[in-house]
Order: sequence, then C-alpha cells, then structure tokens
Amino acid sequence: MLKTSRLLKEINSLEKIAGRFDPNKDYGGTYLTAFYFEDDFGIEHCHCTHKYFGEQPEEVVPLIIQTIDEHFNEYPEQFSQPRLWVFDDFQWFGSEKDTPVLVRSVNDDMLLELRQKLNGFAEDRFPDYKPHVTLMDDQEMPHLIARPVAYCLMTGDTMLKQWKIGP
Repeated sequence: MLKTSRLLKEINSLEKIAGRFDPNKDYGGTYLTAFYFEDDFGIEHCHCTHKYFGEQPEEVVPLIIQTIDEHFNEYPEQFSQPRLWVFDDFQWFGSEKDTPVLVRSVNDDMLLELRQKLNGFAEDRFPDYKPHVTLMDDQEMPHLIARPVAYCLMTGDTMLKQWKIGP
C-alpha cells in the first residue's frame, strides 16, 4: 500500500473526507487511475480520480499500464515536477446532486493529454473532467491543499501499479 508522509493541509475536519472505496467490497473488474496525496488525511484510499474505466477484461490491464508507461517516458517533466493543488470550490455531484465534493476551480496541471490517451479504453460518461475530493457530509469546507505524489492504477482497494510524481 502507498505510504504517506506529512502534508501541508488547511482543512476544518479531516473526518469530512470520504475515501469512497469500501475495502470489504468486491469491485470485480472495475479499474481507475487516481492521484494519491502526500498524506491520506487519515482516510485510507483518499484520492482524486483521474480516469474511471469501469469494468474491463483483465487482459486490458497490461495495455493500460503500457499506455501510462509510454506517456511517462514521452513527457518525463510532467512527472518530475512537484505539484501543489488547491481544491477550493464546493459543489454537489451525482445524478441526484447528493454527493458533496471539493473541486479544483482551476483545471490545469492535471495530465489531460494522458487522460485523452486513456479514453481509448473507456469513453467518459462525463465529458468535462472536474478533479475533486469527495466529502462525507454536506458541511462546506473552505479549501483543501494537497500535494499529489503518486499516480496509481487501481482495482477496488488494490493498487496494481504506481508511478511517482515529483522529486
């Protein structure tokens, strides 16, 4: 499992952040890529999803890994530079607008070229990518400052591969 270190954070209540992964749930062949932070805020699997693939046959996984590896090799500077992201816009997500989230109001520095390449495996249901951290309840938080340190391919609570971000 990804080990974390101390994070610069400005947050009222760490209990408000939801990992949204249930380690007891069988996710079957559901895959996603996500950014993991320097600290997990005390919540296992706290992340910012980059690309959700949904259910995929197991033989597709090596092709996803190859695509990410090739992108890392083609654009090494995208993964070597340190990042500091601010999630500062409270919104409601979900078909019934019942999921509270903190969103990045500036959608830059999110490896959008890689995300576009990964669309070949599963087209997005949501055309506009909105990087966010899901909250446990509807109490607004002013903002969250997080430093992504790894890009990971996941299935459920299992990390299949991680790529380091930053120095």
